[in-house]
Amino acid sequence: MCGLPHTPTLELLDNERDSDNYLDLTGLNHYNLFLAYGIEEGQKYAELALAEFELFLKRNPNHEETYKFFCCLADLYLWLEQYDNALEFHGKAFEISEDIDWKVSSLSGMGRVCISKGEFANAETYLKQALMIADNNVSLLSSLYYNMGETYYHSKRFNEALAAFQKALQYRDDDTGLRYDNEYLADILRHLGDLAYDSEDYDKAIDYFVMTLESIGKENIHYCNCHIILGHCYLIKEDYANAREHYNMVLLSTHAREEELEVVRESLSRCPLDS
Repeated sequence: MCGLPHTPTLELLDNERDSDNYLDLTGLNHYNLFLAYGIEEGQKYAELALAEFELFLKRNPNHEETYKFFCCLADLYLWLEQYDNALEFHGKAFEISEDIDWKVSSLSGMGRVCISKGEFANAETYLKQALMIADNNVSLLSSLYYNMGETYYHSKRFNEALAAFQKALQYRDDDTGLRYDNEYLADILRHLGDLAYDSEDYDKAIDYFVMTLESIGKENIHYCNCHIILGHCYLIKEDYANAREHYNMVLLSTHAREEELEVVRESLSRCPLDS
């Protein structure tokens, strides 16, 4: 996994445990390990990173890049669902940073926190503020429009959501780093597929979900849901052979959740066997 190279670095620093350099570098390494492993397997790394960052900042309150540590802390608190702490540290980062990109990142982060809390009006406010001051950093712009798309989607403003996700995809294609991030591409395509499905444009939904599956592995959390929606599209179109094919992919998956399996079994019961 991409986080593993950080582990030897931690071992090399072991003899500097009492130094600020140790706290700085181990905090970043634990933070990156958490990003690599995700919330379930990586929670212990998140907790270690939090403790190390907080102690480093306590010892170095006037560090020249304090705002970067604040953003890292805010991200960790968000993933650990400590939303008030996440908002506080993103707010602190915004206040003290003089770098436009970091200010945009902080506002975007506050928007993400509000989305997680279901406070979509507040999320929209933060994200629009970020767009007002954003420069030509296409990576940040893609992320901002993605978050705007989520905000509009959850607010049932589907036309605005569609436009925002399309802009996120456009800026993603313009960024050399994001262009090779298939997980991010899959997230955008999946949302576009959901919008097409909700508007009953099943052919377009099929195209988006097929492209989503081409961008992810079988272990991805959206793998089974994509096959389920594809099955539903074909079921509605009375293409029962293709519907069964996608439903069966869920039955064959070792990562399918019980609720997904229940949906598949019920849907298969509506597919005529002689078609």
